[in-house]
Amino acid sequence: MLEGGQIIDMIDSGIIKDLKFVTHRLTKDANGKMLLEMAFVLSKQYSDKLSQDVTRGVRRRFTQDGKTPTPKHGYTNDVGSHLPDGDNHNLISTA
Repeated sequence: MLEGGQIIDMIDSGIIKDLKFVTHRLTKDANGKMLLEMAFVLSKQYSDKLSQDVTRGVRRRFTQDGKTPTPKHGYTNDVGSHLPDGDNHNLISTA
């Protein structure tokens, strides 16, 4: 959001002359700046929600399913499940 405010300030002061997007072109009137601010807000919301969703998924996978992204010593990671790693598993279990 800080960078979005700085970009709008640069537009107001004339440092940024023109911005072009795939969907529209920036107009330097109040409506154009408002649309740009809304685009910044929507991108911030999307990023924050994605972060929450990923964190929730990782926690669920770890707490409910008992799966971790890195295998423990003596196990191999097989599509999220941990399988004993043959001789290494026996050595580590014995130790």
